[in-house]
Amino acid sequence: MGRPPKTPNDELDKFLLRMPEGLRDQIKEAADRNGRSMNAEIIARIENAPVAEDAFKRAVERMEEFSEDLKYSLEVDRWMMEQHRGLTAIITEVVKRNGHLDEGFVSALKLLLDSRGQNTEFPEKKDRGSGR
Repeated sequence: MGRPPKTPNDELDKFLLRMPEGLRDQIKEAADRNGRSMNAEIIARIENAPVAEDAFKRAVERMEEFSEDLKYSLEVDRWMMEQHRGLTAIITEVVKRNGHLDEGFVSALKLLLDSRGQNTEFPEKKDRGSGR
């Protein structure tokens, strides 16, 4: 009596796998969600691991770039606050000495801000009742 003919499954490598407690249930749930067997789920995860790892590395790189951009933005913000404090101190000193901001000082300040492309129009106060 001879051996039965080989099937495609006989040609596949077999591997006994020990899993930590609870992992089998997680794989079973994922396999059910994805409409495949546990074996197919494990194979899909192994095959997709390099793609997932590359995507994760790219995401980490983007986060690091964002972090550097954010650090730079914070430095710029600190610099702008220092400039604001300095300008406020100058204006306060002029008001203390003169009792007001004279037209020449205000004109010079507007010219300076205009040359830097900054808006020099004083914002209009909105009436809270009318929603303007």
